[in-house]
Amino acid sequence: IVPQSMVAMNSFVSIIVASLMTLSTEGLGGLSIAWTFSKIWRAFPVAILFSLSSTSITWAYALSISASVATVLGYVYMPASALASRWIFGRYYMWLEWFALLLVTL
Repeated sequence: IVPQSMVAMNSFVSIIVASLMTLSTEGLGGLSIAWTFSKIWRAFPVAILFSLSSTSITWAYALSISASVATVLGYVYMPASALASRWIFGRYYMWLEWFALLLVTL
C-alpha cells in the first residue's frame, strides 16, 4: 500500500456513500440527476485539485513531515490567496479582515 492508494480508496468510498445516500433520500430520479455528465464535469476541476492536495499531504506524511508542520504549511495559503485576490482581482479587504486573517494564520 502506498499513500496515494488511501486517497484513491477515500474517493471511491465517498462516491459509493454519496450515491447510496442520494438513492435513499431522493430515489432513482435524484441519483440519475446526480450522475448527469454536466454536473460531474462542473465539479471535476475542484475534485482534481482536492485530490492533488490530499495526495500531497499523504506524500508529506510518508516523508516524515509531522502533522503540526503540515497544518502550519496549510495555513500559509490563506494570506497568499488574499494577497493574490487583492492584486489579481482588485478585491478590497477591510483592516478587520486582514487582522482576522493574521490571527488565524499565526
